[in-house]
Amino acid sequence: MANKTTITNLINTNLADSSTILASEHREVEIALLNELFPTEYRELHEQGIPDELEITTPELSNLFYDISFVKRGNTVYINGYVRNKTGAIFSGKVLNIDTTEYNTKTNRQYYASCSNGTNLEIQNSSIYITEIANGGHAYFSLTYQTND
Repeated sequence: MANKTTITNLINTNLADSSTILASEHREVEIALLNELFPTEYRELHEQGIPDELEITTPELSNLFYDISFVKRGNTVYINGYVRNKTGAIFSGKVLNIDTTEYNTKTNRQYYASCSNGTNLEIQNSSIYITEIANGGHAYFSLTYQTND
């Protein structure tokens, strides 16, 4: 996945006015554009009894589970999934960190979503928080947020 700056640099470098453009250079630009139009969906899975499948997140607690899909188009990220609490008590706080820079939230922005259990989810400084989830409870959500260009 590239960002606007990366694609602009590829265009200016590989497709420069006075250059003899190689097919490989042209393909590199086109592939970067195609990857933005048809992005890869990342399924972040941290669930009890199943090996972790984590590429862009890090769980905050070992017994706070989640299954979340991330799809990034341009500077917009679409996420949906659930959080499940097995801490032994009501939980309120940070669920996970978004570690991959391309998926980090826009600087100084907060994003909110209502969850299926009536609680709220918040993304702040590239971390996801939940206001309250009962022990054994699930909170399903869907949210869109912006990244830096």
